[in-house]
Amino acid sequence: MRKYRFLMGALLTMAVAGGVAAQDKENKNSKPPKQVKVQGWVSDSHCGAQHAMAGQQEQVKKCLKSGNPEDGSRPQLVFVADKTKAVHPIVNPDALYGQEGKHLEIRAEPYGDNNGLLVLGVEKDLAQTARK
Repeated sequence: MRKYRFLMGALLTMAVAGGVAAQDKENKNSKPPKQVKVQGWVSDSHCGAQHAMAGQQEQVKKCLKSGNPEDGSRPQLVFVADKTKAVHPIVNPDALYGQEGKHLEIRAEPYGDNNGLLVLGVEKDLAQTARK
């Protein structure tokens, strides 16, 4: 009986160690997420690209606060890309706090299957750059 327990313990240890080694090898082979710079507008998920223009800052803030009258849901912060007009959900909206309705260039990583963006930082305010 002792030999049986010892043998089962040894097999279990080998199985766990093998699984950890395989997972470690998998992690080494996976590439880090690609960082991208995207130019576009900070908007809300309810109106999306409708607010992707100058002078919409107060409207975006209003939409974010009021919610969707049809179903009562609260709109989320999104980023509307200039080139593609794609609407990207923002995974970490705190990174763009105070930037609602602004035309920005952001540094981000693609996130998830829903075309989301994990914002790493704001590179520049394009409205400020255009005025110079």
